[in-house]
Amino acid sequence: MTTTSTTTQAIRLGGPDGVLDPAEVAAFVHEQLGAQDLDGRSVCILVPDATRSCPLPLLLSAVHGALAGRATRSTTIVALGTHAPMSDDALARHLG
Repeated sequence: MTTTSTTTQAIRLGGPDGVLDPAEVAAFVHEQLGAQDLDGRSVCILVPDATRSCPLPLLLSAVHGALAGRATRSTTIVALGTHAPMSDDALARHLG
């Protein structure tokens, strides 16, 4: 296995004084993932469980749109940690 070291810098979109439009979110995610070498790769997406608040369906939709036709497979893992497992219905609502 070969590992490489890369330096990344956090990139921020928006701020506490406004609400992002879904199209802005999708464009941002598409731009960020478009800059990554993901063609033909399998991608793992780690998301928070229902104890954390975020627009997860919007984010996952944007990620899916950015990976469609590029990644050969995507797997989403819900980080439950020590929290109780989520039912299939709860997962469906949480992931959108």
